[in-house]
Amino acid sequence: MKSSLIYSFLLGLLVISGCRKEDNPKVPDFTRVPVPQITLAEGSGNKIPISDPSTYTGTIVVDNYFKHGEAPKQIDVVVIKNGDVLNQKVLQSAITSFPTNITVTGPQFEELFGEPIADGDEFTIGADLTTQDGKKYVAFSTEGITYAPGIFNMPGSSPELTILGADICLYNADDYTEGAYEVVLDEWNDYAPGTTITVTKIDDTHFSFMYAASVNPSPIIIEVDPNTNAATVAPVAYGDYGDGAVWTATSVTGSEVDPCDVSFHLILDQSSPDYGGSVGEYAITFKKKL
Repeated sequence: MKSSLIYSFLLGLLVISGCRKEDNPKVPDFTRVPVPQITLAEGSGNKIPISDPSTYTGTIVVDNYFKHGEAPKQIDVVVIKNGDVLNQKVLQSAITSFPTNITVTGPQFEELFGEPIADGDEFTIGADLTTQDGKKYVAFSTEGITYAPGIFNMPGSSPELTILGADICLYNADDYTEGAYEVVLDEWNDYAPGTTITVTKIDDTHFSFMYAASVNPSPIIIEVDPNTNAATVAPVAYGDYGDGAVWTATSVTGSEVDPCDVSFHLILDQSSPDYGGSVGEYAITFKKKL
């Protein structure tokens, strides 16, 4: 079924398979409603450091789940704190163009709710949607019409998102300068635990290290997203081990730096065409020797 024909139904309506309204007058009319899509832009974290909320800036993308369906007349983006639907705040109202980006900050959440952000605070962001015929569907209802819960189960659906207050450490590029790092774990088995290697700073978001390839070694460069502490290794041919097979490493989800103890953890997909391509994902973890 084409996505433009799939809509969220009002809460409480039943879809009766094989029945037509004319066969049963008690079957209610279905109301087709656009579904909002609220996500964080790439590079925006979902955690606000409570030690310094002023360092947090995020970008929220407001869009429609059904890209080819009828667009809403407008969307008002609202936020609640810790599930309190009686205390809703407006982040931006009367959005009529999609997608639209909204910038939010830590101090903005503090100002909206009139108190400092604490560890474990949850700011849930949703969309009050007005259809082209003027009906309004609210994200966090006390009495009004809200969406059917089934829209949360559609593949890739995101009618709302949550940003957390968290006791986290901030990435500091100066901590990841040249120096000795201890290998904590190496599933690829180039290094035994406790081995010391050198990590080299490239710039404020990049540093590198060398695998123990014996022929034509090249550095593995790590790129850090300071907003999320995610670490990325672009595909790099880092050398071979004397048999002529050139190995390439690429990071996968779960690779990250931990500024709290100045360590980094990479999960690398190891591959070589001489061995049929990818041979699996292997973790390696380093911790700076202070």
